[in-house]
Amino acid sequence: MEEEIVLSAQHLSKVYAIGKGEQMAALDDISFNLHRGEILGIIGSNGAGKSTLLKVLSRITAPSSGTIEYSGTLTSIIDIGTGFHPDLSGKENVFLSTGLLTASNKIDPHIYDQIVAFSGLSEFMEMPVKQYSSGMYLRLAFSIAFHTSIDILLLDEVIAVGDHNFRKKCYDKIRELKRQGVGIILVSHSMETIMDFTDRCLLFSNGKIMQNGTPFDVVESYLNWSNTTTRTNVREESQLTHAQKDITYYQDCKLLNLDFVKFDNFRITSSAANSEKLLIDHDITIQISSELTHNDYSLEITYYIMNLNNVRIFLDSYGLRSNYKKVPWKKGKYLIECVIPKNLLNIGVYTLGMIVGKNHEPMHEIQQLASFKVYDHSQDDFHKNFNCAVRPQLVWKITNNFK
Repeated sequence: MEEEIVLSAQHLSKVYAIGKGEQMAALDDISFNLHRGEILGIIGSNGAGKSTLLKVLSRITAPSSGTIEYSGTLTSIIDIGTGFHPDLSGKENVFLSTGLLTASNKIDPHIYDQIVAFSGLSEFMEMPVKQYSSGMYLRLAFSIAFHTSIDILLLDEVIAVGDHNFRKKCYDKIRELKRQGVGIILVSHSMETIMDFTDRCLLFSNGKIMQNGTPFDVVESYLNWSNTTTRTNVREESQLTHAQKDITYYQDCKLLNLDFVKFDNFRITSSAANSEKLLIDHDITIQISSELTHNDYSLEITYYIMNLNNVRIFLDSYGLRSNYKKVPWKKGKYLIECVIPKNLLNIGVYTLGMIVGKNHEPMHEIQQLASFKVYDHSQDDFHKNFNCAVRPQLVWKITNNFK
């Protein structure tokens, strides 16, 4: 059975005049569909056209060309305080906003109480909203949207403004709306949010859709594109073997060369014999060749793994062991291997950083030496939306009829 389309955008363009007869296309022939109960993520660099698209879809600004068709009620939260009258109180804005969102201009007192309770602003509902902080604006806007009848919800990066507890409430409500069949478009710069929430993802660049696919693949493409376009020392794609297609080497490890050591042949490989992918249940080996040119120094290699939000998940080095002794190495060639054990990293896209130390002192660092994808070949959907960086297999014990 074909999925029901709740919003269809076809050949949308938005052109702005930028002076002296010149024009800029913020949107350039955009076409896509949104299905009932689907969360569609939109990512891209600043100025790619993401926010312009939401403004066009929500009728804040008209498209230069193209068509938009949707069924039901569309609600958008794309700017803090959009739709609020600054001189009216929070309570008055609730009645104003819900009057615009519902068939009648009446609101059930029970619904009003739910909106206030969700927002946590009971002490401020008589205050003019022009005195609200941006976080308070956000709380009220989300509370109204979440407690009125909607079929389509458009969300920009504003969801990142709230505090941790309120964001969790919003995320839980978004999942609930999805289960109820609401179609949601979510624009975010948080790749973890996109991976965790969305069913499908669009990559925008210069007003065009560059890729339409699974969040996993689109996020990986975006990260590779954004990293390689800002670096001049990227390996050519022709140098990568077929088995390395899911590993991108951003920097040549020779950039880590120092006066006492040279590096070569940096590789990331899997222990999976019959798979070209890095799998969650197989070891991942990081291998680098080095040559010490002096006898007077020790060499310490440190690796760290970062997630999609550039947060370090873990860091390790043989130089961090309590039994490690800082003694001079003999000059010559050394092959240094580090193994990330199986069942540690969750599925996702990761970035590898490297620090070179001499005599137990950090000397040089490359924050983004390579990126790689970790897959799970299991067809079990139980864990697919579990957002976490590491997923170790802990020891569990279940006892029946214990006393």
